[in-house]
Amino acid sequence: IGTPFTVDAFKYGAVSGCAGYFLTHFHYDHYGGMSAKFEGTVYCSEVTAKLVRVKFGQSISLVPLPTNIFIRIHDYDILLIDANHCPGSVMILSRLPNGKINLHTGDFRAHANMLEAPCVLADFVQNDLSNQRIDTIFLDTTFCAPQYAFPEQDLAIAAAVEISREALLRHPNALVLCGMYTIGKERFVVSLAEQLEARVWLPTKQRSLVVAAAEGGCEVCHRLRLRTVANPSEALIHVVDMGQLNPRAVLATFVPTGKPIIAWKPSGWMYNPCKRVTDATLRRLPCTSETFLRLRHCVSVEMIAKTVYVFGAAYSEHSSFTELKAFITKLKPMQVQPTVFGGAAREARKHIDGWLRSDETTDTSLDKY
Repeated sequence: IGTPFTVDAFKYGAVSGCAGYFLTHFHYDHYGGMSAKFEGTVYCSEVTAKLVRVKFGQSISLVPLPTNIFIRIHDYDILLIDANHCPGSVMILSRLPNGKINLHTGDFRAHANMLEAPCVLADFVQNDLSNQRIDTIFLDTTFCAPQYAFPEQDLAIAAAVEISREALLRHPNALVLCGMYTIGKERFVVSLAEQLEARVWLPTKQRSLVVAAAEGGCEVCHRLRLRTVANPSEALIHVVDMGQLNPRAVLATFVPTGKPIIAWKPSGWMYNPCKRVTDATLRRLPCTSETFLRLRHCVSVEMIAKTVYVFGAAYSEHSSFTELKAFITKLKPMQVQPTVFGGAAREARKHIDGWLRSDETTDTSLDKY
């Protein structure tokens, strides 16, 4: 980010000349390499600091930073912005001594509020009145391809709620399962619980992190904590590890119970509106075929085994292709550095270069989540 700091680079150990180590959020692919013996100074959000303490204890030198306030660190002005990814996730805006401004998005789900006052990024939207411009954006390009035009989070949640309601009318004694990672998908779970007026059971690992995030100021985790019960028999919704919802695990764990189960896998990777669904599958659904077909841009059928139904929900905590395009065309930085590599990186680079060359600055596809 043009500073003597590193971002999410813990797997490299001690970095020569590094004045501080920034952590954008508490996902393993970003904090991997950190341990209780890590000796550098770690800067992160207040929520992420709580999560790091749960995992690694008190030995790490942590500096929790507030959001939306510039903080001077080693002659650099640093400001954290909510990244709308998982609890505690932030983007990092850095103002260099030479006046240049850089933005590291970490992992993020772009939405319109990021580019509107009072968010500081509103000052960098390019229009006839602009007098500031971001030099470099380090961009999360996880879904930087046109086929990833998945819906807003609220639409995916509403679709899951509607199908769950119909399924529960057919199977009143059913259990609803929601896949989660160690941290992430809390908004999906709590929204489902609130709209179904249901209680939630969390495994020990997730429960301790949700409690810590709530104590750190995460409003979504606070809402989820209020819905959580200790006794699983009192909860309609059970959170499970996402890996427990693969076909082999479902057949081994859930089908033998004989209990009707409505399971949800919320992820941008579940977006597949053209996936073929046979008439036989439609007849076996726990909702009407009309409901499913109307909502198929938000949901998919992953598996049906007896009365166990596994659905995908196109609920992403990364930006869609259209949201990335709107974010970049509105800010028009001098340059963009993708932070996701691999086979799709070259295609992402071509799209981004096209956005930077375009005269378009009025893309309206960046909607509020």
